[in-house]
Amino acid sequence: MTIASDLLHDFEGQSLIRPYKSSRNGRRAWNFGVINSGASMLSATSADTPWRLVIPLGRASQWRFTDLKKDPLELEPLEKWSMEQLVGDVRSLYGEEASQWVVQADAVAQWWAWERKRLWGYKTTK
Repeated sequence: MTIASDLLHDFEGQSLIRPYKSSRNGRRAWNFGVINSGASMLSATSADTPWRLVIPLGRASQWRFTDLKKDPLELEPLEKWSMEQLVGDVRSLYGEEASQWVVQADAVAQWWAWERKRLWGYKTTK
């Protein structure tokens, strides 16, 4: 019990033992995932939308947007080499709300990546 009590304060995600919340006090419940072992891509989703954004953390990958409600297997992603292009295409195909979500998801994911580096004391060798 002591171990669980200590870990509870460090837990960052949703829990199966508490009611699921898609947002709280106007803030989205974000979920992040590192895509590959090289940590060159990061995915972001929020519990209140069916959308997923994959963010390149380097220059070798494209930005990627999918609507998991319409394309649950992500067979037809929208991929672009710049955030600006992706936002414009998302706006055209999915609407203003989705394009604003992409901008917000990118900002939160960039912060999340920076915060992980800070927490783990990561220093680039470049």
